[in-house]
Amino acid sequence: MHDSENLQQRLVWWSDVFETSLQSQAPLLDVLNQQLTVEYQTLTGDVLATGLRAKLQDAVLDRSDQAWRAEADGKVHEWIEIVIESVDSRLVEAYEDYLLRHWQARPADLVEAAAYDKRITLLLHAHLQSLRDLRSNNRGGALLTAISSFQDAWRNTSAMEAFASPE
Repeated sequence: MHDSENLQQRLVWWSDVFETSLQSQAPLLDVLNQQLTVEYQTLTGDVLATGLRAKLQDAVLDRSDQAWRAEADGKVHEWIEIVIESVDSRLVEAYEDYLLRHWQARPADLVEAAAYDKRITLLLHAHLQSLRDLRSNNRGGALLTAISSFQDAWRNTSAMEAFASPE
């Protein structure tokens, strides 16, 4: 009975830590927008306006979307095309970098932290593979809808699902 009580206590604590991290995690679109903002400012030296950022987000998700051209000064069109291409090609890696940093934060005294970390790593790898699959199977407006569903499913991951088989 003692082992089962320890297992139950560990799962309850892990669940609390997991739920806190899951709920405080930024959505994929926030990571995309941060990447757009940084790359745009790096290349152009200008601050990215909110309206233009929304158009660029759409262009990253649907490469045929050219609505940003009407919003941006013609002098920066070439730079914007580079920003869109760069953010598009590195989106999954940028999200992965963010996730790894975000999920490293956990209580220092977490019971069996190595086992928890291993399980989280497996979950993150599966989550990122699902994102890669989603991006390769959807384009345009369908991708934005798919990303929204993808994020909702991830946010609704229960600790029970996450730790169904902790070892």
